[in-house]
Amino acid sequence: MIKTYVIDTNVLIQAPYALECFEDNDLVLPLVVLEELDGLKKSDGEKGANARAAVRKLEGYRQKGDLLQGVKLPGGGILRIEKNFVHVELPPDLPDDKPDNRILKVCEGLSETEKDKQVVLVTKDIVLRLKAQILGIRAEDFERERISEDDAQYTGRTEIYFPEDLAISSRGRWIPSKILWMIPGPKSTEMASPVPVTVSPGRNRYRYRR
Repeated sequence: MIKTYVIDTNVLIQAPYALECFEDNDLVLPLVVLEELDGLKKSDGEKGANARAAVRKLEGYRQKGDLLQGVKLPGGGILRIEKNFVHVELPPDLPDDKPDNRILKVCEGLSETEKDKQVVLVTKDIVLRLKAQILGIRAEDFERERISEDDAQYTGRTEIYFPEDLAISSRGRWIPSKILWMIPGPKSTEMASPVPVTVSPGRNRYRYRR
């Protein structure tokens, strides 16, 4: 059965690629999630970087169609932004002005209008999952992880060699990779000749530290 997953902001902050991880199920982003992403995109560090990455992904989907009506995802599901259900009533202890409660209102509204689908709230917030349970809304954590492209390039360590006089003259400064050499790995013969160091694009210098 196709499910409707309602995605919380903190999921995209942890994993900007999260929208691509729900196979052929439908995804809903409450409007308040966009507002929170907009407020976080100028933050320092990983939080701000991931917010900007999530916004860029959403812009890519916006260019493919109307996000209010729904845009097809690579896995076959539909992504849409939900701006309705503002009049859904929650218990008095859950005020409307809190972002978490606005997300709960979307979940409640979808449960009433899409009875043929199971509505699931996906959030990293334990308290929000508890609130959802009180309201009878199914809630799940987002646990899927993916290695970033930068981390995926790492294949291990090796020793590199360069002229001794350069070690003295370049101490504490950058050294061009074209003058670095390495000994082939264990599968090569012990007497193998050194080979040039291979570096990733944009990483063509090493800093010498004694």
